[in-house]
Amino acid sequence: MKIFDTTGRYIRTFNRFGRGPQEYDYIQRLRIESATKNLLISTPTKLCEYTPDGNFIRRTLIPTVDFTDKYGFREFIKLNDNRFVLSLSINKKSKYSAIVIDSLSDIKALVKYPESEIALQQKIWGNMFNPYMYKFRNQVRIINSNDEYVISLNDEIKPDTAFVFNYGKYKMTANNIHYRPSMNDNYIDRSSLVYESDRYLFMQFNMRGIAKKHFVIYYEYSSKIKIFPIAYSYFDKKTGEFNFIYQPDKNQFGFADDIGGGPALWPIEVSDDGYMICYFNALELLEYAKSSKASDSFKKIANTLKDTDNPVIVRVKLKK
Repeated sequence: MKIFDTTGRYIRTFNRFGRGPQEYDYIQRLRIESATKNLLISTPTKLCEYTPDGNFIRRTLIPTVDFTDKYGFREFIKLNDNRFVLSLSINKKSKYSAIVIDSLSDIKALVKYPESEIALQQKIWGNMFNPYMYKFRNQVRIINSNDEYVISLNDEIKPDTAFVFNYGKYKMTANNIHYRPSMNDNYIDRSSLVYESDRYLFMQFNMRGIAKKHFVIYYEYSSKIKIFPIAYSYFDKKTGEFNFIYQPDKNQFGFADDIGGGPALWPIEVSDDGYMICYFNALELLEYAKSSKASDSFKKIANTLKDTDNPVIVRVKLKK
């Protein structure tokens, strides 16, 4: 893997691939610890930690557990120096959505999978809703399938409720869902990841049959159009306001860039220092620069790019 700084300058290539005790034979997930910039790599059997220079720190073996349901580990988050949270792949017999282990590979806590979501899993044909988790400050947030509760784990690994998504009568349950869900059904489910800053939550929901506006993708070369009932949205934790963000233009999603005159912005991450991190490939920016909506300042930036250049990372400072 190649490491760059925030200006796009290449720093070094990192490679500890191998079968030794200080190496990894497969990269299942990669994370960078914000405070130390250490690299955290998971394989199906262990977690490896390295300094930014590539020096080995330690490894933590993923424990073998004998639950009645069979699963694999999906994501991991380092809660603190001695705790890791591992999310599980869900099947129709799952009882837990995550476990907490220490650096000695001992299990310290189990996060239960809600009974309402177990019933939902058993009702749906061929569908699985795996838990999603992310880190916010010194806490780990866990969202279990389409459950309305966002659980938070702190250093003391005591679960608490951080937020509640009130779906009301539109919540997907085992009682109102069909064996094969349809895009015309009258319920809502979360369709993608959740990003959190000090002030905001950024979310996407599948509005299905109750969508008022749809997300439209236009394929220019084939003249085909695809329509999706996906709604982008944000929640202001300071004011308590929730707002949908309707598509600003064809093939665009997220916030319209009214200041820079560039393409719409939507995060792939929110940094600890309060920036929304957005990702574009160079060709995407070059194509947008040809449109009438591109500002002169944006066109000037695009003129410095080639379609073969590395992807471009855009940082947007968020309000506090």
